[in-house]
Amino acid sequence: GGKMEVSRGVWCEYRREPLGVVAGITPFNFPAMVPMWMIPIAIGVGNAFLWKPSDKTPLTSILLANAAREAGFPDGVFTVVQGGRDTVEAILDHPGIAAAGFVGSSPVAKKVYERGTQHGKRVLALGGAKNHIILMPDAEPEMAARGIADSFTGCAGQRCMAASVLVAVGDCEKL
Repeated sequence: GGKMEVSRGVWCEYRREPLGVVAGITPFNFPAMVPMWMIPIAIGVGNAFLWKPSDKTPLTSILLANAAREAGFPDGVFTVVQGGRDTVEAILDHPGIAAAGFVGSSPVAKKVYERGTQHGKRVLALGGAKNHIILMPDAEPEMAARGIADSFTGCAGQRCMAASVLVAVGDCEKL
């Protein structure tokens, strides 16, 4: 923990206190990146981490679990469970799991949040993220066109960086 001055004469104190067992439920489209937002922080703060990867991309989780074992993680600190909806519901219902993080679609994020919080868990449910592209009149035309097309066609549009909104600022007609 620590303390920092956030405004003149106003101090904010913070503590990092483990909750126990926390879970991460992650999507298929970024099978390594999204879990790596969760796993190091959860374990670094002193929690055990239970990871439920997408059933469409199980190999990444197996490779990471093997790497954790080879690195010397004690049994029970990092656990992977495979499965679908029933597995997610079991995680959200289990009294021994204190918190859950989820990344995926908005409709499922809402269900995960509601079910987890009904059982008193802390839940971070991130759903439906999409980025916007800002196009400025001084943009280099070829680079802008390539970047815009790549943003929504990369990964078949199945990623949060797949821009679904283009905002043209000023006179961008020529672009």
